[in-house]
Amino acid sequence: MREETFTLPTGDGFTIHGRINRSEAPAKKAVVLCHGLTCTMFDHHFQEAKRFFTARGYDVIRFNFYGGEDDARRIVDCTVALHAKDMQVVLAHFSALYTKLYVAGH
Repeated sequence: MREETFTLPTGDGFTIHGRINRSEAPAKKAVVLCHGLTCTMFDHHFQEAKRFFTARGYDVIRFNFYGGEDDARRIVDCTVALHAKDMQVVLAHFSALYTKLYVAGH
């Protein structure tokens, strides 16, 4: 499994920061893991999920809705509507690279 970082502009001046874990064989399907309040892409269950899915031939895309990076959103400014817009940015970007995207989050 390889891990790479990615950044995507939100269109309103912020940047989405994420990681993609690639399976050993080139994947046509990916699992997108999103997380919000008090959780990050580095939490235990997301670390376990990346191992589980990449071992089964899926790439795993993880990102934070907010973070400590200078250009990331801050938790106090986030709304469900902004989360939905940011999710659309991520899905639009990665949908061109995969035949199927599966989304899980909270």
